[in-house]
Amino acid sequence: MNKQLQRLWERVEAVVMAASNMEEVTYEGLQIQRSTFKHPIFCNTEYYRVTDLLSGKIVLELHGHKEKLEICKYQKEDYFWSNFTSAAAKLRGLENSLGLCHRR
Repeated sequence: MNKQLQRLWERVEAVVMAASNMEEVTYEGLQIQRSTFKHPIFCNTEYYRVTDLLSGKIVLELHGHKEKLEICKYQKEDYFWSNFTSAAAKLRGLENSLGLCHRR
Protein backbone atom coordinates (compact mmCIF):
# COMPACT_ATOMS: atom_id res chain seq x y z
CA MET A 1 0.00 0.00 0.00
CA ASN A 2 2.83 2.40 0.83
CA LYS A 3 4.34 1.91 -2.66
CA GLN A 4 1.00 2.74 -4.29
CA LEU A 5 0.72 5.95 -2.28
CA GLN A 6 4.28 6.90 -3.25
CA ARG A 7 3.51 6.29 -6.94
CA LEU A 8 0.29 8.32 -6.66
CA TRP A 9 2.17 11.20 -5.02
CA GLU A 10 4.79 11.13 -7.80
CA ARG A 11 2.02 11.31 -10.41
CA VAL A 12 0.23 14.19 -8.69
CA GLU A 13 3.51 16.07 -8.33
CA ALA A 14 4.35 15.45 -11.99
CA VAL A 15 0.93 16.74 -13.11
CA VAL A 16 1.24 19.94 -11.07
CA MET A 17 4.80 20.49 -12.29
CA ALA A 18 3.91 19.86 -15.95
CA ALA A 19 0.90 22.18 -15.84
CA SER A 20 2.80 24.93 -13.96
CA ASN A 21 0.97 28.14 -14.89
CA MET A 22 -0.64 26.93 -18.12
CA GLU A 23 -4.37 26.37 -18.41
CA GLU A 24 -4.01 23.40 -20.74
CA VAL A 25 -1.09 21.24 -21.80
CA THR A 26 -0.76 17.95 -23.68
CA TYR A 27 2.13 15.93 -22.38
CA GLU A 28 3.14 12.36 -23.30
CA GLY A 29 -0.35 11.18 -24.21
CA LEU A 30 -2.11 12.87 -21.32
CA GLN A 31 -3.96 16.17 -21.51
CA ILE A 32 -3.91 18.34 -18.40
CA GLN A 33 -6.52 21.06 -17.92
CA ARG A 34 -6.07 23.47 -15.05
CA SER A 35 -8.37 26.19 -13.82
CA THR A 36 -8.71 28.38 -10.76
CA PHE A 37 -12.06 29.20 -9.20
CA LYS A 38 -12.56 32.23 -6.98
CA HIS A 39 -15.18 31.54 -4.33
CA PRO A 40 -16.84 34.76 -3.07
CA ILE A 41 -16.52 33.82 0.62
CA PHE A 42 -13.67 31.35 0.84
CA CYS A 43 -10.60 31.54 -1.38
CA ASN A 44 -9.04 30.43 -4.66
CA THR A 45 -9.49 26.77 -5.49
CA GLU A 46 -7.41 25.02 -8.14
CA TYR A 47 -8.80 22.22 -10.27
CA TYR A 48 -6.79 19.80 -12.44
CA ARG A 49 -8.25 17.24 -14.83
CA VAL A 50 -5.98 14.74 -16.57
CA THR A 51 -7.40 12.87 -19.56
CA ASP A 52 -5.89 10.01 -21.55
CA LEU A 53 -5.93 11.15 -25.18
CA LEU A 54 -6.35 7.67 -26.68
CA SER A 55 -9.28 6.47 -24.59
CA GLY A 56 -10.75 9.84 -23.62
CA LYS A 57 -10.99 8.65 -20.00
CA ILE A 58 -10.39 11.01 -17.11
CA VAL A 59 -7.55 9.37 -15.20
CA LEU A 60 -7.00 11.96 -12.47
CA GLU A 61 -8.96 14.87 -10.99
CA LEU A 62 -7.56 17.13 -8.29
CA HIS A 63 -8.98 20.14 -6.50
CA GLY A 64 -8.05 22.32 -3.56
CA HIS A 65 -5.45 24.87 -2.57
CA LYS A 66 -1.92 25.01 -3.99
CA GLU A 67 -0.46 23.44 -0.86
CA LYS A 68 -3.25 20.92 -0.26
CA LEU A 69 -4.77 19.20 -3.28
CA GLU A 70 -7.41 16.49 -2.85
CA ILE A 71 -7.96 13.64 -5.29
CA CYS A 72 -11.50 13.40 -6.67
CA LYS A 73 -10.89 10.64 -9.21
CA TYR A 74 -7.94 8.38 -9.97
CA GLN A 75 -7.30 5.42 -12.30
CA LYS A 76 -4.03 3.70 -11.53
CA GLU A 77 -3.46 1.72 -14.75
CA ASP A 78 0.23 2.02 -15.55
CA TYR A 79 -0.22 2.56 -19.28
CA PHE A 80 -1.70 5.98 -18.53
CA TRP A 81 1.39 7.04 -16.61
CA SER A 82 4.52 5.16 -17.76
CA ASN A 83 5.84 7.66 -20.33
CA PHE A 84 4.38 10.68 -18.58
CA THR A 85 6.21 10.30 -15.27
CA SER A 86 9.58 9.57 -16.90
CA ALA A 87 9.22 12.58 -19.19
CA ALA A 88 8.17 14.77 -16.26
CA ALA A 89 11.27 13.63 -14.31
CA LYS A 90 13.52 14.52 -17.28
CA LEU A 91 11.85 17.92 -17.59
CA ARG A 92 12.29 18.53 -13.85
CA GLY A 93 15.99 17.60 -14.13
CA LEU A 94 16.44 19.99 -17.04
CA GLU A 95 14.65 22.82 -15.22
CA ASN A 96 16.73 22.20 -12.08
CA SER A 97 19.97 22.27 -14.08
CA LEU A 98 18.95 25.60 -15.65
CA GLY A 99 17.64 27.02 -12.37
CA LEU A 100 14.08 27.33 -13.73
CA CYS A 101 12.23 25.03 -11.33
CA HIS A 102 9.62 26.73 -9.15
CA ARG A 103 8.69 24.58 -6.17
CA ARG A 104 5.11 25.00 -4.94
